[in-house]
Formats: sequence, structure tokens, C-alpha cells
Amino acid sequence: MTAPLSRRSEMQRTDAAYGLAVLLREIGEKVTVYSFSDELVEAPARRGFALPDAIDVSQRHNSTQLGKAVDELNKKERYDRLIVITDE
Repeated sequence: MTAPLSRRSEMQRTDAAYGLAVLLREIGEKVTVYSFSDELVEAPARRGFALPDAIDVSQRHNSTQLGKAVDELNKKERYDRLIVITDE
């Protein structure tokens, strides 16, 4: 279970992170979304409200292996920007 943004908020941190991912995919020219926890998983090419659902079911979200995920991503993709969104 994720934690709320604050004691007075009903929004979960994961919901805020998913919302930012949706926004970036909508406004960016070429945006690839990955989830990372124990492994790096590319999210399917979903848009709008379907994207958070796809990210949520992509894997168990029980840790944040950011260094490992960036290392894997550097081997897999060439990019000019990397934006990391986390619920930590």
C-alpha cells in the first residue's frame, strides 16, 4: 500500500506519479514510459487513463532499484532526456 501525499491528502503517491507519466506522454514528441521496481519494464503504448492501469499491473511495486534501472536503460535505449518519477 502506498502512502498519501500528505496527512491531509487522499491522493496516493502512486496516483501523482502516474498522472505525471500521463502528462509527459501527452505533451512529449517521443516519450517511452518504463516502470521500475525489481526490474525495468516498458509500459505499453497506452494513453490517457489506460496508462496508469498498465503501469500498475506491469510488476509488483515493492522496491526502487533506480540505479539498476538506469544501467539497464542505458544499455537498451539512446535518449536525450531522462525524467525519473517515483512515489518515494
